[in-house]
Amino acid sequence: GPSQDTPKNLRQPENSWFYHAHHHLLSKKQRVRHDDLWELNGRNRTAALSRKFRAHWLEESKRDSPSVTRSLWHVFKGQFCYLILLQFLSTIFSFGIPIIVPYMVEFVQDPDSESWHGYLMAAGATVSTLISSLLYYKSQWLSSLLGMRARSVLMAAVYRKVLRTPSTAKAASGNIVNLFANDAAYLWTGMMFVAPGVAAPLTFVVVTGLMYLHVTYLAFVTLAVMFLIFLPVCILVSRHIGKVRLKLQDAADLRLRLSAELMRGIKIVKYYAWEEPLLDQIHDAREKELGYVLSASWGRVWVLFTTTIAPPLIIALVFFLYEYVSDETLSVVKAFAVLSLVNVLRAPAGRMAGMFPVVFNSTASLERFTNFLTGDDRDDYVNRFPDKVFVEIKNADFSWDNGVNKTLANINLNIKEGQKVMCIGGVASG
Repeated sequence: GPSQDTPKNLRQPENSWFYHAHHHLLSKKQRVRHDDLWELNGRNRTAALSRKFRAHWLEESKRDSPSVTRSLWHVFKGQFCYLILLQFLSTIFSFGIPIIVPYMVEFVQDPDSESWHGYLMAAGATVSTLISSLLYYKSQWLSSLLGMRARSVLMAAVYRKVLRTPSTAKAASGNIVNLFANDAAYLWTGMMFVAPGVAAPLTFVVVTGLMYLHVTYLAFVTLAVMFLIFLPVCILVSRHIGKVRLKLQDAADLRLRLSAELMRGIKIVKYYAWEEPLLDQIHDAREKELGYVLSASWGRVWVLFTTTIAPPLIIALVFFLYEYVSDETLSVVKAFAVLSLVNVLRAPAGRMAGMFPVVFNSTASLERFTNFLTGDDRDDYVNRFPDKVFVEIKNADFSWDNGVNKTLANINLNIKEGQKVMCIGGVASG
């Protein structure tokens, strides 16, 4: 973390519950100052996080089928469970208004009601909404922070692996760029949907239970629509999006590799006038990539359509069936209660719809990380002595072609702590 000599106003705030609101209110019309650029604490530094991940990954890599997901879980499971708990609490407090609405309608209809009842119900609805919002945005902030930490850990792991990958492995540059630019970043942004999506089923069950108090067994229409129509559509479409994204990443890898080869050999390309054939290959790869993007976009359109149509469909079915099978007339109190409860479903349904593509796409991204990190490693030819403060090389040979022709042979070198050493030689001498 920050050193003890660092002023307190330059350290990262420990309590983030009200810091952001306080910070924005006080600095809305102020310029950014040096005091605003605080240092990261130890929990958010890549070096500290990478050490934890590397320790778990070394144990995981000894398994028959290693998984980056398990290593990340061991590192961040405490933080993940905490933000899930906050999301569940936020979901519970979000039912304050639907519970109070029937009593508010009865209060309005009864002219003999005392006014303090109305003030009390308004205060209860306001407090429950404030607590729910505070818990939800705290959970979202922690989700973003957790995604940033996971992204930093994976990028550091890929960088370390690139440095240890032998030249014979022939790791594609496009694959490495995609791991850095797309897969790691997607895990960061996708983490925002995981906690709300996990808590969404609790919302469905509680809404059904509260609705049962007003429309009896017709409340199960909610579960029928959500679990028999909404969830299957979201799962099937999200699985399709996940498969398309794998093909999309392969197409992007090919396009980036062709572009890199073109730029590396631009002199030869110009000399032999190969611009048009190579550009045609890049264009074809880009067209295939855009086709996959369009297919994934259509899938998201279907998920959005299902999410939008589910709550009105529940309301229509409940009202229609109540009038058709019940001998009673639907009262205003029951109608408002059903409307307020179904309205609670809108946000969780959208978050769950956003979670399924994240789960399938993140699974594909984590598989790509696992495949890359389990690749061949360069032989560890450097002996490390943690108790000594110098670098020692004894009888070392170096070559460009995996030991076939030795560029440098029988190198002996001792470097003491604080000593400056310069290696000088001609181009391609080693």
